Amino acid sequence: MSPLLKAYEKDCQASRQTVPDLSACLTAAYRHLGRNPAPTFAKVNHKIIDLLNADAELGEHAYHNRHHVRDVLFAVVLLLKQTQVDPDGKARVVECMITAALGHDLHHDGLGTTPTLDLERRSATAVLEIAQDAGLPPADLGLIEGLILASYPPKQLKIREKLGLNQAPDPDELLALMFGEADVMASLAPEFGKTLSIALSAEWRKAGRILPLMPDDDAGRAGFLGCYRLMTPAAQALGLDVMVAEQLQVLQRNVA
Repeated sequence: MSPLLKAYEKDCQASRQTVPDLSACLTAAYRHLGRNPAPTFAKVNHKIIDLLNADAELGEHAYHNRHHVRDVLFAVVLLLKQTQVDPDGKARVVECMITAALGHDLHHDGLGTTPTLDLERRSATAVLEIAQDAGLPPADLGLIEGLILASYPPKQLKIREKLGLNQAPDPDELLALMFGEADVMASLAPEFGKTLSIALSAEWRKAGRILPLMPDDDAGRAGFLGCYRLMTPAAQALGLDVMVAEQLQVLQRNVA
């Protein structure tokens, strides 16, 4: 496990000792990237944070909570630091990735993945409404929407197959895969990932969603990790692929 991933896992664990201050986390994320948010994005992001805090007052889920938002935000930072972003691209990639990280589970209802995009569409619609009102241009809106919708697990798997073929993902697909990796990075960690698997299973059971293989079972966790055998270059630079492969070896022996 690489030093960066060890530090990330340790930070995710430590952050659970207090309620996350997402405004402070947002400031730290931009600082780590050596950037300042554009005023329009700052307005959008703080509105999303206000809504996340309002959702939390109604009761936070065991897994899809503000801690998860924090985990994803800093995972996005780690991945962005391993890649080069086209400064002349049609959309502001860094800002869009950060906004998508903040809002990708906005208004989550605690249900597990369904056969449709309902959960992701709900969050994307809420975020886009805020972003449109703030005046973000169409290119930024399109990238933010695409990233949030790409967090739908079946969509991630379908795009991820290209990494094992001679079909290189196009630039937007590559960003979507990076975003998918950020969404689960904390859960992919060897020790803390098990804790999150237990939390996710508890969330699903509370919602009445019981699957043959739950995340807190060895077979269920092995199935989850197996979806991430193929990684983007940015994730490989972090050593995420090696971390997953090492765990799979152990889990597959246990399951056998």
